[in-house]
Amino acid sequence: MADAGDGDYYVALYNFTAFPDRVDVRWSDLGFKNAIAVRDIWNHTELGAFPGEFSTMVLGHGARLLKVTPFGEIEHLPAGVSYEAEAATLTGSAAPAPCPACSGGVKVGNIGGASQVIFNNVSVRKSGIYRMQIDAMTQGPRTLEYSVNGAAAESLNMGGGSYLLPQSSTVPVALNSGNNTITFLNPSGYGADLDRIVISGDGKEPAPTFTTYEAEGAQLAGTAGFNYSTRASGGAYVGSFGAGSANTISFNNVTAAATGTYQLEIDYVTDGPRTVYVSINGATPLQLTFNGNNWYDPVPYVLPVQLLAGTNTIVFSNPNPTGYAPGIDVIIVSAGADTAPQIASDSARCRRTATLSDTTPGAILYYTTDGTTPTQNSTVYTSPILVPKGATLRAIALAPAYPPSGVAVAAFPSTDDDTSGTCE
Repeated sequence: MADAGDGDYYVALYNFTAFPDRVDVRWSDLGFKNAIAVRDIWNHTELGAFPGEFSTMVLGHGARLLKVTPFGEIEHLPAGVSYEAEAATLTGSAAPAPCPACSGGVKVGNIGGASQVIFNNVSVRKSGIYRMQIDAMTQGPRTLEYSVNGAAAESLNMGGGSYLLPQSSTVPVALNSGNNTITFLNPSGYGADLDRIVISGDGKEPAPTFTTYEAEGAQLAGTAGFNYSTRASGGAYVGSFGAGSANTISFNNVTAAATGTYQLEIDYVTDGPRTVYVSINGATPLQLTFNGNNWYDPVPYVLPVQLLAGTNTIVFSNPNPTGYAPGIDVIIVSAGADTAPQIASDSARCRRTATLSDTTPGAILYYTTDGTTPTQNSTVYTSPILVPKGATLRAIALAPAYPPSGVAVAAFPSTDDDTSGTCE
């Protein structure tokens, strides 16, 4: 976010996955209540007014730049609760060290391997999604991983120019009512030094649309082991596996909210073609051959997979005696988040004239009023719609390179219920 100098703000949105995904922004997190105008700078499109929040689709590893006209400044943002790293439980060789620019004048370093920083008393009044500000520092690329209440660890990949100047990054975390435990670690090497964390928000932050699972946090069998790369998530990938059925990577805690189809992103490294077998919940393995030109810069590959509600196991292997697999950096799982078109009705015309809009670049809108679900064969939206009395308007947005949107639904009056008597 940057001040445009004319009362507006530039807001950049990023998608760090390889598949198109939804990015959500609550204006209150940026210091104002509503946006009376939003412009897509790169697509030269006026998107309209958005009270409270904004959601849009962003292509894989893509970005969107918005110019936002705010309205309703939030004068007193609730202060967050700060937890100092030096006051947390330190394991292994993790230890406090002087840091004049840090909160409290102290940081914690030597985080990595068996050395962790554990915050045991992170307390919130109600369960929900909160913001966690992480103040940390590094010289060059390093990674801190964090696990909330024993869940799979997420990665904060950082760069920096000093071990004495903390920088702030903010991530969403799901916390339970009462006390929570947040652990900072790096199982494959040294992480960044940690100053403190700050928990803030009302528990209503947008939930993450995907879950990341680091290969170095998975169960490694046989010859599978860490290989270091500053370009890999977590600072390392897992290689030296395959060439036999005993050498595997098992992700045993892949969770899904419901049984269905999910997007699975596999970030791999290889110099030349290599084959990996992917088995989900013990099913017949899917054979995938990847190609690449180095052993340090991960490449993403996305495929649809079937997962069961609850916990799933995904195993990577290559049972062929002479068939080493590519290195695996990370996998990312998403249910495929999307947006839906906006439907606005004209109250001056008895709420029977509707306009449609959507924030996805290049979207074509389709609609029906006969009770059916719209498809690309339905009527294309070109101008305001006069909706029949008692009808239900349904609309979708389709855009190249994006998945189909959700279906927007709005019911219109079936009786002459306005007091003026002008509805027909």
